[in-house]
Amino acid sequence: MKLINSYSGHSIGVYNPKTKDKRKVYKMMEDKRIKYYTPADYTEGSELDKLVKTIIDTTASNEKLMAVHYINKQEQVSHNGQIDNKEDKEKEKLIMDLENSNSFKQTHSIISELKKIKNWTLEEKKQLKIIAEKNKQISYIMKDGDVASFYSSLE
Repeated sequence: MKLINSYSGHSIGVYNPKTKDKRKVYKMMEDKRIKYYTPADYTEGSELDKLVKTIIDTTASNEKLMAVHYINKQEQVSHNGQIDNKEDKEKEKLIMDLENSNSFKQTHSIISELKKIKNWTLEEKKQLKIIAEKNKQISYIMKDGDVASFYSSLE
């Protein structure tokens, strides 16, 4: 089994607390396979328990901040007088929906709408690619047929 640290995750290595042998976790950190390590103590209140709960709290806080960002962004775009054309407005809405997608089902639904649009500006293509890299809902299903074909059509 190969352990990798990707998509801005929080991978944790554990070591035997009895032997305190940390050579493997040091190597995993050196190889950038983990971000943290702790004794393999799975009890409530342990160092590992506290670390996992801190990661969960941080993730929840980040999600709350991003929700505010998306609401602000939608408001800004809806008041943006530069978008005159109905198709451009629909593209902007779908791009924002994709950026804010928080489920695989929602992502697939948005992709099916995005696939209907054939005229993408270079800036929109860049934005869609950045969204795919940053939104885990997209990056995790990038190899799904519909998602893969949409993104390959942008090249």
